[in-house]
Amino acid sequence: MKLSKKEQRTASLYGEIHIIGEQDYFESASNNVLTAENLEVPKDFLNGKRCLDAGTGGKGVALRGLFRLGSRDITAIDLSEDNIRNAQRTNEKIAKSIKFETKNILEMDYPDKSFDFIYCNGVIHHTESPDTAVKQFYRCLSPGGHICVGLYGKGGILYSTAKILRSIAKIIPYKIAFRLVKLLFNKNASVLLLDYLYVPYQFHYKECEAKELLSKHGFENIQRLKQPPPLLKSVWCSLLKPSYYDPSTMLGKIMVGSGWIILMAQRPDS
Repeated sequence: MKLSKKEQRTASLYGEIHIIGEQDYFESASNNVLTAENLEVPKDFLNGKRCLDAGTGGKGVALRGLFRLGSRDITAIDLSEDNIRNAQRTNEKIAKSIKFETKNILEMDYPDKSFDFIYCNGVIHHTESPDTAVKQFYRCLSPGGHICVGLYGKGGILYSTAKILRSIAKIIPYKIAFRLVKLLFNKNASVLLLDYLYVPYQFHYKECEAKELLSKHGFENIQRLKQPPPLLKSVWCSLLKPSYYDPSTMLGKIMVGSGWIILMAQRPDS
């Protein structure tokens, strides 16, 4: 797999920072994010269905959820070889139901209609071309299949501050920032800060723009899902993690504008 320089930096960044997060955060995310309640679907929604976790990360936090919802045919891909190895190690108990592959979501070589459900949380906005990613997902999804994506919103203090700090971070070498952040903050906060500041691509959307990203490539029945419950009672997570804010409230609008946008959509039956 040939990667551009920015893709190599992305793979290297997430391969390094995803393994430093706290175990309690991983356990909470694995058990509480990808649930039938949060997706607003039946508990057996994925029984007999082929699933793709597009950008599984170093912990593979979505894999238990896909398994819990009934799928026994799961493909987990990531740009980082380190993330794939770590996700496989972290999910050993259900590994027989998962195929792990190092792959770029912009250049997937799966046949058309390979999957019935695609989950892609916090990944599309870190690619060179979110449009290409959505096109690939549509091609690889079976008619009537569903996709769930999580995207950065736009506006608010948190996102605006991150944009300013990204400009400052350009003059601070990553290795120096890595040591400094780990020294000053806890592990979970370190992951969030380094993610914000050093990933090469970072796109943001209003809710209408996020929905348009899916609809213009053919997806239908697009709906925004509610925010998942807070994963930890942590000061740093509650300050830095967009999904901790409810954008329907005044505080949420002030802090994160359109918030953390989670969309569920469907490829038409024909």
